[in-house]
Amino acid sequence: MAKQKEVLAAHVDAKLPFYGLIPKHIRTITLNYTAFLKQSLGDAQTIYFYGGLGDYVRMDTRDLLPVDEILKCDPAQFIQDVVAPNVDVGHKDIRQQRHVILTDGLT
Repeated sequence: MAKQKEVLAAHVDAKLPFYGLIPKHIRTITLNYTAFLKQSLGDAQTIYFYGGLGDYVRMDTRDLLPVDEILKCDPAQFIQDVVAPNVDVGHKDIRQQRHVILTDGLT
């Protein structure tokens, strides 16, 4: 996420290398986790096969939730505020444990 933010910040007023050259009418499926393709083509033209950095699965509810303002997100703060409070691996019975999975997009 940090590297993605760095690259996007460096190209605010310019096309991204490679992704900026893809014609806007192309509908795409990507295996990448970055938002570069989505930034260039938009949501409607981009499908994330394995998921992206912008969603996570909350395992106690099985909800696929967006990471709010992903391009402004501080990864360390996100882990501290969202992931850590929703993880509990202290139980010997794994059915009592809780985990957060950063999305695979298919959950």
